[in-house]
Amino acid sequence: LTEVAGTPTEQKLRHLIAMSVPNQPRDLENANGDAVFLSDVNWTEAETGWGSPTRNLYCISRNVRDAVFLEMANQFYSKGLYAHAPSRYVFRLDRKWETFEAVGGLQSGAASIGSAVFIVKADGRECYRSPLLSGSTTVDIRVDVSGVDTLELLTESGKDGNASCWSIWGNPRVGR
Repeated sequence: LTEVAGTPTEQKLRHLIAMSVPNQPRDLENANGDAVFLSDVNWTEAETGWGSPTRNLYCISRNVRDAVFLEMANQFYSKGLYAHAPSRYVFRLDRKWETFEAVGGLQSGAASIGSAVFIVKADGRECYRSPLLSGSTTVDIRVDVSGVDTLELLTESGKDGNASCWSIWGNPRVGR
C-alpha cells in the first residue's frame, strides 16, 4: 500500500479489505455517538428495482462487471446504499435523531438514459424531493427528522421504465 498511499486507489483497497471481513449491521436503536451511517445499521424494509438492496458496495452481479464501488460524479463513497430505481429503504428512528443527510445521484458509468428522483419521507409524509437527476449530477440532501419514528428513502425512475436508473445514496447518515 505504500506505493498508493493517500490516493483514491488506497481508499478503494482499504474499503475492499474492510468489506472482506463480515460485519453485521447493528440496530439503530442501540447506536451511540452523534452520527450514524444508515448503511451500517439494519433497515426494517428494503427493495430495489434491479438487483438486491446492498450496503457500502454497488450491487454485484454477473451482468455488471465494471462496478464494485459506489461512485457518483467519479467521487468514491465508502458508505452508501445501492438503490436502483424504484427503490425503498425504511429505517426506524424512534424519535432519537434530528437530521438526515446524504448525497443522491447515479452511479458513475450509468447510461445516458438513466435518471432518478430522490425522495425522503418522515412518518409517511414527503419532506424532500430532488429534481430529476441524470448523468453526473448529484444533490446534497439535508432533512430535519426531529420527532420522526420512521424514515423512508425512496428513488423513482425519472422516465418510462427503469433502464440504467442506477441510483445511489452516498454517505446516508442521521445525526443528533
